[in-house]
Amino acid sequence: MLWKPATYGEHAFLRMYTVVAEDIEVGRRGGLDYLVSEERFRVFTKLAATLEVFYRSMRVAKQLAQDARHLESAALGKRLRSEVDLPAELCQDRAFLESALLAGRIIEDAKGIPVGLANGIYSEEASRCYICAIPLQKLHPNQRDHRSLDHLWPLSLGGESAEGNLMPACKDCNEKKRHMATWALAPIAAYHVADKGVTLPETWRIPLAWATLMKAAMNDGRLRTLKSAAKTAQPVAPNVPLEHRRGYVFMETMQMAGA
Repeated sequence: MLWKPATYGEHAFLRMYTVVAEDIEVGRRGGLDYLVSEERFRVFTKLAATLEVFYRSMRVAKQLAQDARHLESAALGKRLRSEVDLPAELCQDRAFLESALLAGRIIEDAKGIPVGLANGIYSEEASRCYICAIPLQKLHPNQRDHRSLDHLWPLSLGGESAEGNLMPACKDCNEKKRHMATWALAPIAAYHVADKGVTLPETWRIPLAWATLMKAAMNDGRLRTLKSAAKTAQPVAPNVPLEHRRGYVFMETMQMAGA
C-alpha cells in the first residue's frame, strides 16, 4: 500500500492499485538503467494504469448512485464487470465494492464543507498554504492568497469533506490541484528549458508536491494518512533550483526534489 487511506475513494483506489500493479510488468527483458529512475518509472506506470481504470470505475459508481441509490455493492460489482471489464478479483471483493459504492455516492452528492468544520480546521491548523507556504488571508476572496480548504483526496474521486481529508491551502494552489490524484498525471514526456526566472513550469509544480506528499506518507516504512504526511512535510511544493537555459525532464526534477 502507498499510504494509509482516510476516505472511501482512497480505500477503493489503493485496493485497485494492488491488483492492477500485479498485472503491470516493466522491463521484463532486463534492467532500465538508462532511465533517470527505474523505480519511479515503474511506479508511474502502475499509478497511471490504476488511475485510468479508477476514473472509469468511479464514473460507473456515480451513475449507479444517480440511477439506483438503493442497490447494494453486488450490483456495482456486476456493472463494473460488464462496463469496465474490471478483474473478477475486484468485482467480487466486498470491501472494495463497499468503498467504491460509497465513493460514488460522495461524488454524486458533492456536498460542500460545513461552516463549523471549516472554522474548526482554520483555527487548529497553521494559517499558511500547506502546498506553497504562502500566508493565508480571509478578507479578499479574489486574491491568490485567499484561504480555502483543499480535499487531499479529491471530492470528485470519493474524498469526503471530513476533517481527516482537508488542509488549508491558498486559492491559487487549490484551483490548480483540483481533481489531481497522485503525481502520475504530470507531463512525464515533456521537456522544460529553464528560463524566465528559472522556475518550474506550473504544470510540474503541483505533481511534484503530490510526489513529496506520497513519499512523506511512507518515508519511514510506517504508513501515514495524506493529512498526517502533509502536516509533516509542508510546504509540499519543493523548491527545485534549475540552471538557466538548461533543459529538464520531469523525472529529473522529481529526483532533485528528493521525491
